[in-house]
Amino acid sequence: TGCAFPVALICPQKKRIESLAVELEIAGEFAALCEEPRIVERVAAACQGVCKEKKLMEFEIPKKFALIAELWTAENDMLTAAQKLKRPVIAAAHTTLIDKLYA
Repeated sequence: TGCAFPVALICPQKKRIESLAVELEIAGEFAALCEEPRIVERVAAACQGVCKEKKLMEFEIPKKFALIAELWTAENDMLTAAQKLKRPVIAAAHTTLIDKLYA
C-alpha cells in the first residue's frame, strides 16, 4: 500500500479462534471474537514470532493485525479461480479496516 509499515489481514481458522477464546475465557460469536483485542493480540504475537523465526527483515514484519471473519473465496471474488489473492479487491473491500490499522 506504500504506507510506513506493513499490516496483515488474516482469515483465521474458526476452531482455533474458538479454542483461544475458551482459553482466554471470552464468550461470543466468531465475528465478535475476531474483533476481540486480546485474541487479536495473541494471534499477532504468534505471527510476529513466526516472522522473526523465519528471519524476515524488520520492515517485512507486519506491525498491526486484523482478523477477518469472512473467508476469502473465489465465490466472494476475493480469490482467483487458481486460489490466488485478489489483493486490490481485498484492499478495496476492507478499506475502512486498513485505514483504522494505520490510524
